[in-house]
Amino acid sequence: MKKFSLKKIVVASAVVLSGLSSNLAFATQAFDKESPWMLGDWNGKRTALKDKGYNFTLGYTGDFATVLDSEIDNGHPNAYADQTNIAVDFDLTKILNWEDTEARINITKRGGNALQNESDALNGQMSQVQEIPFRR
Repeated sequence: MKKFSLKKIVVASAVVLSGLSSNLAFATQAFDKESPWMLGDWNGKRTALKDKGYNFTLGYTGDFATVLDSEIDNGHPNAYADQTNIAVDFDLTKILNWEDTEARINITKRGGNALQNESDALNGQMSQVQEIPFRR
């Protein structure tokens, strides 16, 4: 069986979602400020799926951080970190008739560098200056 990397799965999922969004006539248009979804309602399919207990989300977070002034560092070290995630929420009350039960599958890909790894001024700091957590 062929193994696929997380990056390939994320890219393939993004391509599928963008294909759906570009080929369907939306009940709620993409980028409509009245829509709860950025990419529209997929011609009513997204609302129908949510009513059946399936809810899809796609997210991206990017963090840029720098040290503006420090007696320890010569210059201005900086770092950029990002996080992409795809999630599916399952309302198992609607799907399997299990009372008050929900499940979630969340795939997250993190990349980039943490500023405290790049800057001597932040060396030994316990808390992180960027929102995206690093475990290196």
